[in-house]
Amino acid sequence: MSNRILGMWLRYLCIIPGLPPRGDLSTADVVLVQAFGRNQYPDSELDHITDLHVAYGKQDAVTIAKLREQGFDPGQPNRDLALACQQLVDTYGIAAIVQWEVTVAFDPAWYAAHRNRIVSLWPTAEYFSTRLVQEHSLRVMQEHGWTKPIELAHSWQIVRAFLIVRKLFGHEPMVSSETIRCFDSKSVQWWTRSKVKWLAYECLARVHHVLYRWV
Repeated sequence: MSNRILGMWLRYLCIIPGLPPRGDLSTADVVLVQAFGRNQYPDSELDHITDLHVAYGKQDAVTIAKLREQGFDPGQPNRDLALACQQLVDTYGIAAIVQWEVTVAFDPAWYAAHRNRIVSLWPTAEYFSTRLVQEHSLRVMQEHGWTKPIELAHSWQIVRAFLIVRKLFGHEPMVSSETIRCFDSKSVQWWTRSKVKWLAYECLARVHHVLYRWV
């Protein structure tokens, strides 16, 4: 096993945040963005978001505008992820597949100018786990013929997200130098409110993923 792979597993097993940059980002054709918490609508109420999206004909821009009008708060981690995504899209002229919380967090003017490059992932009846988000992302990539993704996630989540993508896609995604480390005490997901709570959740998640061969 190479030192690179050993280093990856050390980060996974010891829950070390972040990943060194990987790959030639100039060759990428899409960035995958994993949301991190949200400050409204617990998981048990996400059917409201699904219904809203359907009510507006599954038109992303209209649904996003309505959520902003209602004052939806995506939380600071998702605002940081949105800004990092905007920079990658602008720098490399690529598309992005993002969870809906991150879409809401985009700068409105920027989103209006780039929405033809943004594919939003909306919640389903099933819990929108990291793995399920990546499964949906893979289907979107296949539909568009995209094959060279950059994985963008919170620094405390990216190792797990990276390994899930590698397992599902059969090859490693690229990783940028972006760093998102903040937590939001107002998050409706308790495990994204602080580093201590996150570590308690993440330990179990990583053991689960190894047992079920998700990584």
